[in-house]
Amino acid sequence: MELIVSDSRPLPPDEATREIIRGVDGLKHPVGGDSSIVLDRNLVVRAGAGSGKTRSLVDRMVALVRSGVPAREIAAITFTIKAAGELRVRFAEALRDAGSELEKCAAGSSGDEAAAWETEAKRVRKAEHYLEHVFIGTVHAFCGRLLRERPFEAGLSPDFEHIDPGAVMAHRRRFWNGFVARAAARWIDRFEEVDLDPGELFDFFSDCANNEDVPLTGLTLRPPLPDLRPAVDEVLARVDEVMGLTAVTPGEDDLLKEIRSLHRFREREKLDTPAA
Repeated sequence: MELIVSDSRPLPPDEATREIIRGVDGLKHPVGGDSSIVLDRNLVVRAGAGSGKTRSLVDRMVALVRSGVPAREIAAITFTIKAAGELRVRFAEALRDAGSELEKCAAGSSGDEAAAWETEAKRVRKAEHYLEHVFIGTVHAFCGRLLRERPFEAGLSPDFEHIDPGAVMAHRRRFWNGFVARAAARWIDRFEEVDLDPGELFDFFSDCANNEDVPLTGLTLRPPLPDLRPAVDEVLARVDEVMGLTAVTPGEDDLLKEIRSLHRFREREKLDTPAA
C-alpha cells in the first residue's frame, strides 16, 4: 500500500525507515524537537543504486551537525576516491543550503524557538567553515590516518607511505621479474619440459599475494622430510634407560639435566609420533 502526501506524490514503501535515518520534520522544527530522527544508534542501510543512500547519509550528517556534534568527530567512509570527492561536495552544498534555511527560520521565529534555530545555524556555519575537519575518504585513507596518529603502537615508522593499487602492482611485477631472472637457471629445464612460460605464473603469484591468509594445498614446495621415527624411538629408549640408572643428585651434569628435561617433556606431551 502506498502512502500519499498532499501533492499526490507516492512515497517509497520504506518511508518509515527513511524517516529514522533523516527525520520527518526536516526544517519545520529544530532537530532537538524532531522525535522522528534517531541519532544515537547505529544503522545499516542496504539499497540499490539510485535509491537515495548518499542523500540520506548527507541529511544525517547535517542533522548531526545541527544537534551539536563537532565536525572533527564526523567520519564518512567510502570505497573509492571518486565517491569520497562527490560526497564531500554534496555535504558542503547541504551545509550551505541548511545554513541559509536555518537563518531564515531564526529570523521568522521568536523566543526560545528563534534561539534554537539560531544555535543550529551557527553550528552549521561553523562546520561549513571547518569542512576540512570532517573526514570524508576511503577505507584505506581512514586506516592510514589512524596509523599515522599511533605509528609506534602499530609497529610502523612515522614516515610510512600508503601505496596505491597501481603502485602495488608495479612493485609486485618488479619483484616477480627479479625472482624469475634469479630462478630461471635452476628451473628453466623443468619449465621447458611442461611447455610453461614463467611469465604465465604471474597471475597465480598475484592471487597468492592478494590472499596470503589462504593456505596453499596440493603444492610440493620442498622435498619430503625423511622418516625420523626410528631415530626418535632410539632416543626415547635411551632416555628410559638412562633414567632407570640415575637418581636426582645435587651435582648432576648438564647432559643429565637435559635428559631429565626431555623425559618430563615426553611424559607431559605423551609423544608417540615424530609429528607430535
